[in-house]
Amino acid sequence: MADKKRQLLSVWGDTVDFRQLLWGVTGGALLGHFSFAAGLRYLATYHAGLQKGLAQGYALLFGVGGCIVAGVIAAKLFPPKHVYREQERSIDRTAVLKDLKVNMQLEAEYLRQASPKIIREMQVLQLYDLFKGEGETATPVSAQPQKAGK
Repeated sequence: MADKKRQLLSVWGDTVDFRQLLWGVTGGALLGHFSFAAGLRYLATYHAGLQKGLAQGYALLFGVGGCIVAGVIAAKLFPPKHVYREQERSIDRTAVLKDLKVNMQLEAEYLRQASPKIIREMQVLQLYDLFKGEGETATPVSAQPQKAGK
C-alpha cells in the first residue's frame, strides 16, 4: 500500500491533519444534529406539556451535549500533530535576561534557598548554571553542612 502524504494545516494556532479535521467536524455535526433530534423527540414524548420554544431550547442543550461528546471522541481518536523542537543555539539566554533586567545576584540568592528538587529540575533544563552566581557550585541547600545551633 502506498504511503499517503498527510496534509497538515494550521488552525487557530494548532497543527491538524486535514482528513482528521473533516472527520471530526462531520462527526460533530452529525452527532449534534441527531442529539438535537433525539432531544426533541424525547421532550415531545415524555414532557408533552412544555411550550414549543422551551422544548426546542432544551433540545438544543441535547445537541450541544452531542457536539461535546463528538469532540471528546475526536480528541481520543486523533492524537496531536505538533512537535516542538528547541535548538540550544536559537536563543541567547544571557541576552534575554539582560533585556528583561533580571537581578542575577537576587536570583543566585533565591537558588541558595531553593529545594533540591527545584535544583535538579533546573539542572535538567540546563538553567541552573545560568542563574547561579559566579563561583557557585551545584550543591543544594539540604546537602550543605548546617551549623550546630540550628
